[in-house]
Amino acid sequence: EGAYDDLLGRLLHGELDMLIGALRDPAPSPDIAQEQLFITSISVVARSAHPLSGRPGLTLDDLHGYGWVVPRPGTPARRLFDQVVADQDPSVLRGVVECSSQIVIRELLTDSDRLTFISSHQVQHEIQEGILSVLDTQLPLTERPIGITTRTDWRPTPTQQLFLSMLRELSRPLANPAPDDDQVAALL
Repeated sequence: EGAYDDLLGRLLHGELDMLIGALRDPAPSPDIAQEQLFITSISVVARSAHPLSGRPGLTLDDLHGYGWVVPRPGTPARRLFDQVVADQDPSVLRGVVECSSQIVIRELLTDSDRLTFISSHQVQHEIQEGILSVLDTQLPLTERPIGITTRTDWRPTPTQQLFLSMLRELSRPLANPAPDDDQVAALL
């Protein structure tokens, strides 16, 4: 975990063998290869006892006036936040906290009425524990690809090949999720 630019530099210099996370478009260097594992949606997340928790069909207007904890500029999630939220309501950028640490984000949310823009997969444990909740927002699609980034000339060891095959296998259900009851009914 760390700032993408730092991790990418370490990858390109051979200090790291792979990165797993949000893919960049376009790829930041011709010397890297990116492999998409799945696509995840970004959600608006708040503490479970937040005034907006449990309210159905929230719009951008409903989110107005709350502080935000968001990724730093240049990240895929921040680009989506800027397109979906900040471009529509630039006032949200006043007092915004930029943070990429999930631990710090969790603490900032649990001690305030701030909101964050994050994949619900990243905070699944906190959601299951009742610490955080995904708000029911009616925002445009906010999807981003998640995958593996390596150097183009990297050759994995047998152990790394096994790890990659396990990672691909575990990601398959996320790439091709089973349809829910509404989707099945729509097909019938």
